[in-house]
Amino acid sequence: MVLTVDKEGKVLSELTVNLMLEAYGDQLSIIGTKWVPGTKTVLAVATQNFIRVYDLAKDNFSPIYNISTFSGSIVDFTFSKNVTADDSETRILVATSGKKVFMQPLEIPSDTQM
Repeated sequence: MVLTVDKEGKVLSELTVNLMLEAYGDQLSIIGTKWVPGTKTVLAVATQNFIRVYDLAKDNFSPIYNISTFSGSIVDFTFSKNVTADDSETRILVATSGKKVFMQPLEIPSDTQM
């Protein structure tokens, strides 16, 4: 659940993100959530098997990215930006239990940028 709060801490709105984890039973758990840096509404939710990236301004059910690895389970993830004269691409870096790090470029909708 994502809460929007005002400066005094009063809850202004609630949004439930449908992760559809019920199909996996007790086999999956959420290992982390992070807002994609520089965005207002893009949230990543990680389990040990996949990471789903949602644009909550558009949809809280279908992710804009569904990332999984073929080498061990996911243990951590973070974001980076490649900022050069020609490129300001957001990337997700995923660390696995197989001692590998995977990188995936993400095309983040421009209307979500701060």
